Amino acid sequence: MEEQHQRRQASPVGPAHRLRYRIANGNGAELIRRQFRVRKGWSPLTSAVGEQSVQERQRDILARADLIWCQYRSSLGALDQDREAFAPQSFEIFANLDAVTAWRDQAQNEANDKLYIVKPGSGTNRGVGIFMARSRAGVARALTEQIDCGTNRKSWVVQDYIERPLLVHGRKFDIRCFALLVFSENSSVMPLGTQDSTASPAEGCEQGFRLYLHDQAYVRTSSRPYSTKNLEDRFVHLTNDAVQSKAREYGRAEAANKLSFDQLAEALEASEGPGAGAQVRESFWPQIRTICHETFRNAVTAIQPSRRGRRFELFGLDFMITDEGHPQEAGAEDKVRRVQLIEVNENPCLERVCPLLAAIIPKVIDDTFAIVLDSGVFFPASQDANTHRKSGFEELPLGIPIASDAEDSKERLD
Repeated sequence: MEEQHQRRQASPVGPAHRLRYRIANGNGAELIRRQFRVRKGWSPLTSAVGEQSVQERQRDILARADLIWCQYRSSLGALDQDREAFAPQSFEIFANLDAVTAWRDQAQNEANDKLYIVKPGSGTNRGVGIFMARSRAGVARALTEQIDCGTNRKSWVVQDYIERPLLVHGRKFDIRCFALLVFSENSSVMPLGTQDSTASPAEGCEQGFRLYLHDQAYVRTSSRPYSTKNLEDRFVHLTNDAVQSKAREYGRAEAANKLSFDQLAEALEASEGPGAGAQVRESFWPQIRTICHETFRNAVTAIQPSRRGRRFELFGLDFMITDEGHPQEAGAEDKVRRVQLIEVNENPCLERVCPLLAAIIPKVIDDTFAIVLDSGVFFPASQDANTHRKSGFEELPLGIPIASDAEDSKERLD
């Protein structure tokens, strides 16, 4: 969905000032329509309404803004700190032979069997166009073949492949989190139900932007045991549901190959012993909060003022964890497992393919609209809004640093 609006002064919501909405078909459309139906003061925009009446009688919100910049900047590690602390080393290669050749020839003292994962630079999701390759020469051969065949890709993002990921029951997994980015001139409004920040709204706001991280994250697992012997087996290496749902092993170990954070902790306890599950809340989640905050704090500066307006975007952030040794192992004090940001999705999947997602996804959508529709950030605050509702969103103030506070993170997830 895309957002359009008419700049005008907010006025009370009543019969003469009804807010109308239009929702395109696609990802999560029916779920989003359901959220509008339960909100007073909103009615669907029909094709019978003429253009002039649209301009005069309603404000029109469509829920997807064009903020693809975040995917690029996050993938390329646009951070103040060492990018390798947050994300695998990444390169953007444009779709021409000179660029591919130049990147291939930049290798210095690089092992011939070094692994890379290659993703389209934009315009795809659900695992489309992703492949793995050994060595820069292997990547260059594959990209050259696509260019020779007349690809319509404009660029690719090439990342160092995480060869030693933390596994669950011997299989690869990643963590999907939801982050909400809002821009509004009315940045002093504190959205309903969100955790109070120690900073004032003005301090927490960066050029009108506000960032929220939802505590309902979940784990996506692969269907087959992890190995780097066969890089063409997508059921080993890609956790996207659109890919894994085609595997014959799909759903055998977990419903729809999904786990909650508590189930991930239980799996670590089973494989590594008592106390291992505490890593999820005490180490992994604090790192996720910090990475999310630093990623968006740096990315918002790339948005041109003319493209801001009253906009919001719900992003899906994907994280993996390196397995450099268990912190409790002898001699492993300096081998803390690190969370790595591997992708930022501007159109995260909203399908409810299992009971876990049937609980998480509607909650995320409802909490999103509680901020952008009900609280007065964009529109007059809903008269029937539940001001005591418990939101899963925590604001990460963009104007101040975020500390990796394990106790605070644990409280948010409990």
